[in-house]
Amino acid sequence: SEVAHAIEEGGAQMLAIHARLAAVKHSGPADWDLMALIKSQRQIPIVGNGGIECAADAGAMRAATGVDGVMIGRAAVGNPWIFEEIIAMWEGRSFKPVSLEDRRRMIEEHLLNLIAHFEKKSEYHKRRRYGSEQSACRHFRTHLIKYLKGHPGIGKLVKHLEDIHSAGDVMVAVDDVLWPKSCSEQLASGA
Repeated sequence: SEVAHAIEEGGAQMLAIHARLAAVKHSGPADWDLMALIKSQRQIPIVGNGGIECAADAGAMRAATGVDGVMIGRAAVGNPWIFEEIIAMWEGRSFKPVSLEDRRRMIEEHLLNLIAHFEKKSEYHKRRRYGSEQSACRHFRTHLIKYLKGHPGIGKLVKHLEDIHSAGDVMVAVDDVLWPKSCSEQLASGA
């Protein structure tokens, strides 16, 4: 609270607050009560962060603390649509769940952009064990698991992550999770 006061007195136009101490990292509950206290004492806009895992949590934080906005961190990994969902909720609009096709498009776009990024850093990767594409695919694994969380077949994918070395491998694995072969074979046969 004293730090927030000093920041405002120092001329800050806005303050973002993370509701967890650095010592606990991402574990334990976020201290929204302290955030609410700081918000009640400050005149500048306060943006809250911490403890938001879904769009409903963003609304709950806003209601519980009075913050002017929220920052999203880990909850956006594999779910970049969370921002649109939060805005729709705050505006009283419905949010249409993301289709499998849109999820696949986003995964592919994210991966291709990551490969392009790694290629720009090719000097760095020339000294590495893996090339740009393979390095990007290895880096993308955590994102891939988050994008596909909750889908049947994710367990099989996780067991075979070490076998994924190219963008093509990633997208074949994505298709196998989103549209399991047994389902796609049934659709193809007209069953």
